[in-house]
Amino acid sequence: MSYNYGLFPIKTQKVTSSGSSAATSDAMLSHTQFIRIVASANGHVAFGGSPTASTSSMYIPANDIEIIKIRPGEKVAFIGSGDLYVTELSG
Repeated sequence: MSYNYGLFPIKTQKVTSSGSSAATSDAMLSHTQFIRIVASANGHVAFGGSPTASTSSMYIPANDIEIIKIRPGEKVAFIGSGDLYVTELSG
């Protein structure tokens, strides 16, 4: 299925969690307004200046695409048994 949100992709980061410990992305660029996230396995995500993902954080099922509004400089933390792909988007 194809989605067109009218947003421009800037760059993509791969965040890999070992399953039992969370991994964190680099800080988003100063002109990033939204991110597109998709995980290769079920997991949980958290957002913020210094986020820590846990099993009580926002759930993201495998292969589901989410578009999230984010503040410049924030990071994404992921815990799960796979990879989280974070694509920065600008309007």
